Amino acid sequence: KAGNCLFAADSTGLCALKILPENRTEITWTYKTDKNIERLIAANGKLIAVTGDGWLMVFGDKPVANIREQIRQKTEGKTGRRKSLPEKFGITEGYCLVMGCKDSRLLKDIISSTELNVVAYDRDPARIKKLRTYFDESCVSAQRVSFRQYNGEFPALPKYFSSVTILSDHSLLGEDDKEVLQKVYESTRPYGGTILISTDRRKAQRIVQLLNDVDFPGVTTLLTGRYTVITRNGPLRGASPWTHNYGNIANTVKSDDQLVKAPLGILWFGGNSNQDVLPRHGHGPGEQVIDGHLIIQGINSISARDVYTGRVLWKRVMDSLATDNWMVYYDETYDGENPLVTKYNQEHLPGSNARGTNFIATREYVYLIEGSRCNLIDTRTGEIESVLMADEDTTCKLGYIGVYEDLLILGKNFAEYPGLENDSAQGIQSSQGMI
Repeated sequence: KAGNCLFAADSTGLCALKILPENRTEITWTYKTDKNIERLIAANGKLIAVTGDGWLMVFGDKPVANIREQIRQKTEGKTGRRKSLPEKFGITEGYCLVMGCKDSRLLKDIISSTELNVVAYDRDPARIKKLRTYFDESCVSAQRVSFRQYNGEFPALPKYFSSVTILSDHSLLGEDDKEVLQKVYESTRPYGGTILISTDRRKAQRIVQLLNDVDFPGVTTLLTGRYTVITRNGPLRGASPWTHNYGNIANTVKSDDQLVKAPLGILWFGGNSNQDVLPRHGHGPGEQVIDGHLIIQGINSISARDVYTGRVLWKRVMDSLATDNWMVYYDETYDGENPLVTKYNQEHLPGSNARGTNFIATREYVYLIEGSRCNLIDTRTGEIESVLMADEDTTCKLGYIGVYEDLLILGKNFAEYPGLENDSAQGIQSSQGMI
């Protein structure tokens, strides 16, 4: 309801009704569409309809002169185009921090030729306003590039978020280069995060000396023509992987991480954080972490996310996961057709609590059981590199998976416990848990 009108929508279209005296209504206009409208919002004299596939339709009291859509310049496949600065170092995805915006061409190249989301700082408010206007008129969203005013003090930034940081303004380093470098280093992603500092030779030598004086784990430096290149290699000091359902092949249920301690805080949140994740009531395999990759299984998919930002690194849809693992590694408590059904007090299968996991994460591969197959999925790219098949007719399913040093261990079928055939699913869960 907005004003004296009611608006209603479904999968066939939208309808506006005027409220009349004596609780009467009359239809004032309709709009037919084949898109399923799931939400209506009234604001500022306009009606906004949100569809299930992500479209926005805006209705007003008069037509607009033209319709603008976000258009990303397609540069793939063009010969002779100049590579953007991050591309030269093999970085095309993630977050990019730019300190100093005098070189607007640098920003344009990054937006047009990579998938990087850019956060840019500059001292000059007039320049910031000009750049905001330019990218807004170019239909580039604020998610892709946002501009912030630099107020003379290095900003408080999230830790580990930046895949590449470009310091192109010498004055932003300030007098205390050591403190600035420390803050930039803390905001840089481990496992290959790169810092590019525009420097002359004297300044470059000063930075190299500071890096030698300060204990920055995993840092390597390279001096190029215009930039000092600092790369943050390897894991956070004291971090430890979680490669099996219960920590490691010994099922210690204990992390060897020496870094994370109370009090804890939020590193990232929101976005697609609960998509393609097994419902918790299904007792599915838990997440695993290796080399900055958070490996998560969904109903019919497995995906890797950047553990430092939540960004999806890759996702592989495997429809047979649902048919092979449904009622085996997780149960049907989840109702994908009706998310409003809670299904309380329903019997659960023990799932991975008794079966164990169906995937293992290592530095090279994610090993994923799919019936009688074991898929070797590249941890970095999500591509299936190889498939191992059970070679005996009696093996209907692979029932165990584990990795110890350089050995992959696969078990045939599942263990059967006598005397439990007539017990409830909850009883099986308790008995097998005790075993």
